[in-house]
Amino acid sequence: MAMRRRKDPARAKFSLMLERLPSILLSLFAAFFVAIASFVISAGYAEHRAAEIDAAAMSLAENATPSIMHLAAARAELRHTQALLSDLVNDAALGRPRDRHELDEARDNLSRSIDVYLGMPVYPGELKQWQTVAQALGKLDLDTGRVLSLVAPCRSGAT
Repeated sequence: MAMRRRKDPARAKFSLMLERLPSILLSLFAAFFVAIASFVISAGYAEHRAAEIDAAAMSLAENATPSIMHLAAARAELRHTQALLSDLVNDAALGRPRDRHELDEARDNLSRSIDVYLGMPVYPGELKQWQTVAQALGKLDLDTGRVLSLVAPCRSGAT
């Protein structure tokens, strides 16, 4: 009678693992590939979004910020012109001649700030808004001319 060998449980387990090794390695490789692909895709998407944000930031830095600075300077000169006109009218009403040089300089500064602003690239819809401002500035020039003609006896250069 031949003796049957008893199977060693450890050997049977090892044998089973060897049989399953290709599917285990394939699963491991697939999981590794999915992890790497997910990382690459998410990094690419993040880079794409960052590029859009960088473009918007550069647009603000190169266009909007300088535009705002020139508009703010124009606004300051507009307020300065308003104050000078008020002083000119008040002094004329009191019979005190006043030099118009400072007023002319403020108007020139206002025009320069606006000209620089208009020379810059514009955002969509900005020109439509600018038409309203241009009309108001034209009216301001007419009103300033009328005021200056009323105080004509206060000639330019007088102190």
